[in-house]
Amino acid sequence: MIKGVGIDAVDISRMRAKIYQTEEGREGAGKELGKEPDFIQSPFAGHVFSDEELTIARSRRDPAVFLAGCFAVKEAVFKVLSPLLTQQGKPSYDLRRIHSNRRKDGSPQLVLDDDTRALLKEAGLDRIDLSITNEKGMAIAIAVGSTEDRETEAGSEK
Repeated sequence: MIKGVGIDAVDISRMRAKIYQTEEGREGAGKELGKEPDFIQSPFAGHVFSDEELTIARSRRDPAVFLAGCFAVKEAVFKVLSPLLTQQGKPSYDLRRIHSNRRKDGSPQLVLDDDTRALLKEAGLDRIDLSITNEKGMAIAIAVGSTEDRETEAGSEK
């Protein structure tokens, strides 16, 4: 049974500007030194993405495309979790705790830390499924939180 749905769309060019922004708010960290910019210098990237995500992004031809997808996943999952967090009186949540990776077949799957997994269990959610796409300069993610419908399953066995 579906208990929550979250969707988010991220403009890849805006993500590119955010991840290459210096602490002083200037775009293109490192460009003035005549070298390729390093998005790790971006305070935004350090506050939002896990070390694993940043490592993967560095290996990509265009890190902004990968990180825009990551951010869309984080926001979509947060939208599924936010009613639960509000009920528990948690005013903020560290988005670095939410990330996805790929199964062997290439489909996305959510990776949660133990605290977030416990939060899902407490809320009665068994899983959060994901879908991610990039199209025309946008990264879009959908997250669907669901439970096993135990009552229906038990009732259908009669």
